[in-house]
Amino acid sequence: MKRAIFLTTCLAILASFSACTFNYIDRDPYEEVIQTYALTGFDQLSMGSAFNITVRQGSAYRIEVRGSRNDVNDLDIYTRNGKLYARYRTNSKQRYTTYFTITMPTISGVDFSGATKSSISGFGGLRSFEAILSGASRSDIDLDASSVRVDLSGASEATLFGSGSVLEGDLSGASSLYAFDYPVNEAILDVSGASRARVDVGKNLDVSASGASNVRYQGNPSVRQNVSGGSSVQRD
Repeated sequence: MKRAIFLTTCLAILASFSACTFNYIDRDPYEEVIQTYALTGFDQLSMGSAFNITVRQGSAYRIEVRGSRNDVNDLDIYTRNGKLYARYRTNSKQRYTTYFTITMPTISGVDFSGATKSSISGFGGLRSFEAILSGASRSDIDLDASSVRVDLSGASEATLFGSGSVLEGDLSGASSLYAFDYPVNEAILDVSGASRARVDVGKNLDVSASGASNVRYQGNPSVRQNVSGGSSVQRD
C-alpha cells in the first residue's frame, strides 16, 4: 500500500514538471522589433499590461516601442481627447516585457495599471499633475508642479522627486508613497489598508489614516490627523 502511494506521488510530481515544461515551450520565440508611432496632441497617458514605460520631456512628440514581434503586433495604440492609450488587443499570459519610450512637450496625468513599471522625468513649471497607479504598478516621478495628486491602489508604489506647493494622496490596498524628496507646503493624505506614506511638508499636513497604515513626515507642519485601526502619524 505504501509503495503504491509513493508511486502515485512520484507520478503526480512528474506530471507537474511536464506541465511546467509544456508551458515554457508553448511560449513564442523572442524576435525583437522596434516600432515608432506618429501620434501627437496628447498630454495624458493611459497604459496597462505590465509595460515598462519611460516618459520624458521634449519639444516634439515621439513614441518608440521595443519588444517581441508578436507582442508589438498585438498592441492597440491610439489617442482620444488629449490622451494616449496603449493596450494589448488580446489576453495572453505568455508575453515578454514591452518597452515604451515616450517623448512629449508637457504632461498633466498618467493612469498606469496591471503591474506597469514607469519613470517620468524632465517636466517643470506644471500647473497640475495626477498619477493613478493600480494593480501593483510602480513609478518614479521627477517633476515640478504647483499641485500633484496621486491615487494608488492594489499594492502600487510611487516615488516623487522635485518640488511643488500642494500634494494630495489617496492610498489603499498596501500601497506606498515616497515623497521625502518632493517638498511641499501642504499635503492632504487619505491612507488605508496597510498603506504607507512618506512626505516632506512645510506648513499644513492633513491626514486620515486607517487599517494599520503609517504616515511619516519631515518638516515642521501644523498637523491635523484622524487616525484609527492601529494606524499612526509620526515625525521622521
